[in-house]
Amino acid sequence: MNDIEAIRKTIRRLESRSIIPFDEDADEVVGIAIQGLEKQIPKEPIYIGIESEACPVCLNCLKSGQRFCENCGQRLEW
Repeated sequence: MNDIEAIRKTIRRLESRSIIPFDEDADEVVGIAIQGLEKQIPKEPIYIGIESEACPVCLNCLKSGQRFCENCGQRLEW
């Protein structure tokens, strides 16, 4: 299993509550954990013009070859 498969499996387990027992206070914590894990799954930048790309999540302008968005932390795959 590679890193991306492990992240996706963990997200599914968190969503199904098979890791953390049901607790109303845990809903927010689980949501934050899922958001953080989803940002580790690489996404391709959005091409907005010649030599100009943006983050696919927050639309922040990117420098060519950046591995993560400086604004939101999304992992990037060029």
